[in-house]
Amino acid sequence: MIDPSTKLWSQPKAIRAFLANDWSAPPVNVEIAPTHRCNANCPWCFYTRRDGTRKQSGDDLPWTLLRRCLDDLALLGVKAVTWTGGGEPCVYPDLARAIEHAARRGLRQGLFTNGYQLVDHAERLAWVRISITDRLTVPPITGQYAGNTHTGVVVNVTPENVGELRRLALEARFAGARYFQVRPALADHWSAQPDIACPTWLLEQATSDFHIELTAYKWTDCTMAHGYPLCHGHRLVPFIWADGSVATCGYHFGNAAFTFGTLWENSFAEIWDGDKRRRMLDQGIRVIDTCQHCCKQHEANKALARLRGELATNHAEFV
Repeated sequence: MIDPSTKLWSQPKAIRAFLANDWSAPPVNVEIAPTHRCNANCPWCFYTRRDGTRKQSGDDLPWTLLRRCLDDLALLGVKAVTWTGGGEPCVYPDLARAIEHAARRGLRQGLFTNGYQLVDHAERLAWVRISITDRLTVPPITGQYAGNTHTGVVVNVTPENVGELRRLALEARFAGARYFQVRPALADHWSAQPDIACPTWLLEQATSDFHIELTAYKWTDCTMAHGYPLCHGHRLVPFIWADGSVATCGYHFGNAAFTFGTLWENSFAEIWDGDKRRRMLDQGIRVIDTCQHCCKQHEANKALARLRGELATNHAEFV
């Protein structure tokens, strides 16, 4: 089950550091977008404008910079790396080398991909999640990924593709995927979110070894504002862009208010322990109206805000 809040409670050391305001405690997981290039053109993508152009440049993170960063993450005590976008990680020419190097350094790894191409050393990955693109079909190599690691398929549901979900679920099951995840494709703002019902009828496609993941929290929260004032989730899961900038998340590319520093100037450890990040945390990183609603860190932010008393919990004493 994809349940970020449950994963959060499995990290008591990180929670204790948060409550003690130990701002220098290492993150648990780091998301890395090794490239801004992509070989798909999905209209619902976070990184694509309405006219189909990319929001970021075509940067690739230089291998020497990435290798040093992976070494730094391992020494700092980071537990895992997620290869993500930005762009499509598998078009990054050094991804296989990066996966092998991270594995040697003891970092667990996961991969978000569109499944257009198979990356070498997939057996080194703890999981692969394949995103359905505008082609609206489960990629043929899904079975090859499934033969090497825990593999799932995800669909970002729109009014245009909701009628294809049953077919896609069957394709995923026959391809050997372990699960089929559905979640609403997010609009630019929560107030513009299309009204689509959670497709609970898909549960009939589940079997003993094929799970239907409805991602319930996404469907309940996608039509409302965040509800908390500060972003805390980056303490556990920061983001590295393909241009080398270290940031709170993968939604505010180039925005200094959400950027801690750049790997071109400092190591990850120096950035994480640096004056700019400390000032940002002292001031509080504000959730603003242009923050992506129901974002990657939303569940962690809700839980951490409740621990800090920044978000009310009704009848909390009735455990």
